[in-house]
Amino acid sequence: MFKNVLIKFLIICAIFLFQLFPLHSQQKLQILLEEILSIGTEDDNLIFQWVGITTDVEGNIYITDLKDYSIKKFNEKGEFIKKSGRRGQGPGEFQSPGILRYYKGYLFVAEIQHRGIQVFDTNLNFKFKIPIDIPVSDFELIDKDKIAITTINENCILIYDYKGKRKEKIKYAEDKRMMLNTVTFKINNDNYFLAFQWKDIIVRLNKNGQKIWTKNLLNIKKIKIKKTGFFNIPVNIVYKTIEIDSKGNIFILGGHLSKHKSRDVYVLSKSGKYLTTIILPEPTHTIYIDNKNYLYSRSAMGICIKKYKLRYMENN
Repeated sequence: MFKNVLIKFLIICAIFLFQLFPLHSQQKLQILLEEILSIGTEDDNLIFQWVGITTDVEGNIYITDLKDYSIKKFNEKGEFIKKSGRRGQGPGEFQSPGILRYYKGYLFVAEIQHRGIQVFDTNLNFKFKIPIDIPVSDFELIDKDKIAITTINENCILIYDYKGKRKEKIKYAEDKRMMLNTVTFKINNDNYFLAFQWKDIIVRLNKNGQKIWTKNLLNIKKIKIKKTGFFNIPVNIVYKTIEIDSKGNIFILGGHLSKHKSRDVYVLSKSGKYLTTIILPEPTHTIYIDNKNYLYSRSAMGICIKKYKLRYMENN
């Protein structure tokens, strides 16, 4: 008697849970990496240490090479086309070329913690410089005359025009502690997606700076700090960079505190729901996803670019 009652109770619970959590809501996205291309080896001296990467509408690949003080162009097949730049402080010259973005026929290059952004055409000819008055830690293009930047000493996204005039400020954190609010960010459909480098925080803001959601993926409560001279400096990078694919999925590269250091890529939906984690074959300082959903990452300590096709699979 008791056994029959128990069985009926379990069946009712199962039906209730099925109705509450239907099968489609339990599906988990799986993303596989298929290597498509590898550029650079220890023997060919094509790349000495790439830092920034982007692609144009034709699939050409551009990188900044930190140790060669240059930007370099490869075609879609990975064949070297051209390089431009040398060490210096003049137009088209570099001291520490870093972040690289493509926007409507132009390449925008920021140097690591330097002021200003240099602009080139896709033939790598220097065109002009945007005189940003503070060092740039990350930036995104908004339209043909607006650029959004972040820096280590601010708690907001700053909007400039191409003449270097500050137009707008979008606050994303309350405190202004040096470095702790440094973010890497992307703009998608007028929304800002931010990953904090030293905190376990991922945020989505609308175009007015209003918070839509906040996520903490690693359950890190305390930030490890060390004193260097007069400054307190965070020790561990939590998130290295953020990218968005053509489906609107958000890819966040984990840093020192991930299970697989600098290899774990956490994938969220645009609504902030956790979908899956991709484990890269090798540690990398950054990832980049182009408009065809190819993912690029570092190999061989920065002398090699790996290009992967993202294969999306739904698990039932």
